[in-house]
Amino acid sequence: MTVKELFEAEKITESNLWDIQDESPYWETAGLFVLDNWNFNIEMMSAKQAAWLNKIHEEMTERRIEGKL
Repeated sequence: MTVKELFEAEKITESNLWDIQDESPYWETAGLFVLDNWNFNIEMMSAKQAAWLNKIHEEMTERRIEGKL
């Protein structure tokens, strides 16, 4: 599965990732990390990268559910 497929399954788009970068330095870094790896296969990431990706994905999914995206 690619990063794109993971995020789009939760209706999180590239546009959402660009928009969120203005909120804080953390979200700027997180958004760029996801976008830089958008077409990358998750299984090929290091354990540390995959863990951070999962954390970002969970946080963004919560934000979408709360209507904050």
